[in-house]
Formats: sequence, structure tokens, C-alpha cells
Amino acid sequence: MRIAAYDDQGARRHGVVIDDQIAALPPDTDLFALLEEAPDQDWVVAGAGHPVPLSQVRLLAPVQPGAVRDFVTFEEHVEGVRRSVDNAAGVPEQ
Repeated sequence: MRIAAYDDQGARRHGVVIDDQIAALPPDTDLFALLEEAPDQDWVVAGAGHPVPLSQVRLLAPVQPGAVRDFVTFEEHVEGVRRSVDNAAGVPEQ
């Protein structure tokens, strides 16, 4: 079973990819719960909407992380990276 995310008139949706088409999963589908349960493929496909050609949708990244952390804000990390890249010490002024 292949699951993809796509843009549906400005809304992020998930669907089941069947050959060269995608069938929308219900809007309230929890993708992580669906994957964790590993349901029978036929059950998922039966619950999906009418398939549309993949060529008519814009595919998106399949999952979005709950949070993105930028560790460059920690001074020690910047110093360590700088030391490993060019063997320089300290944090640059910029």
C-alpha cells in the first residue's frame, strides 16, 4: 500500500495511491495511527474516496514533523561545528 500527501484545493490531504491514481482518505484520518495499526490494504482502499489521476494533483511531502529544532542557536554547537570544519575556535560575530 502506498500513501501520499497532496494538495486538495489548498488543503493538505492524504490518499491511497492505486496505480496512477490517488483516492482520498477521510479528512480526519490520523496518518500515524493508520500506519501503526497496519490495517488490511483492502479495508483502507474501501474507505478511500473516488480515485483521481496523480497527474491532476500536486504531491506534497508525505509527513510533516511535529516540530523542527534548529540547534545552531546553541553556542557550544556552533563552536563544535566550526572546529570540525575549519579548526577555528569561538563563535563568529555574524
